[in-house]
Amino acid sequence: MMTEFSGDLDEGNPDRPRFAALGLPDAGEPVWTPDRIGRHELLITKSKGVNGLLGRLYGAAVNLLPQLDVPGSMTLLAHCVREVYNRYPNFDGFTVPKMQGSRNAAVKSLIEVWVAVEDRAGELTADLMDGLAGDPLLTIRRSEHFAVDAVVHLERAATEAAQERHRYYVNGTTSAANGANSGPSEAEANRCFQFFQSHTHVGLTLHRFEQEEVEQQFALFERLLDNRLEEFLNASDEVDELLAEANTQRPTNEGDADE
Repeated sequence: MMTEFSGDLDEGNPDRPRFAALGLPDAGEPVWTPDRIGRHELLITKSKGVNGLLGRLYGAAVNLLPQLDVPGSMTLLAHCVREVYNRYPNFDGFTVPKMQGSRNAAVKSLIEVWVAVEDRAGELTADLMDGLAGDPLLTIRRSEHFAVDAVVHLERAATEAAQERHRYYVNGTTSAANGANSGPSEAEANRCFQFFQSHTHVGLTLHRFEQEEVEQQFALFERLLDNRLEEFLNASDEVDELLAEANTQRPTNEGDADE
């Protein structure tokens, strides 16, 4: 039994979500399969604290799938996938390790330190480097070492956080129930995320992609989601069953209550 749907619906077809508010046309059938409708409902419910935003982003991505020939569609779809993938664990109570500090600030600090090194050494640095053979040791100041270490530490922390997020999806209830080798691997989860991540920004040249590849990666993204949504769905079903059982035991009138 699916949880009660709380999002917008197409009045002409109450089983299909409507996305007019997002400025996107409704892709309709066959892209809105029963599985996708159910997945959309669960994501709406799971993120109801922010007006069902995860469900709306997922729905926007589904609607964009058959429209990838339109310039910009792939960029929008990739952003939707990335946000759902990154944020769903937080709505599920899973805490991804946070980095202690800002990578941008650490890189900016390193650049400032290194520019000061170049200003201090001037041409001497270039002459020295040109005259060195192999990979000898060089002396740097403590502040310079700390600036490099901060960037390395934060990059390592970002990599570990990404790995934890991939493991969260891979180790879901569906894989656990069907066997460790039944679901997507951590490497597949990483490749899926990196695929969409690579299409989130517009460059000076077009990012080439094949419709079939996008659909395959999107299907993998949905399998990873289902690996976690299954647990939420099972919990919702248990609550529904408990409520139904409680209702059957409730007195139907005051006379029943007195007996």
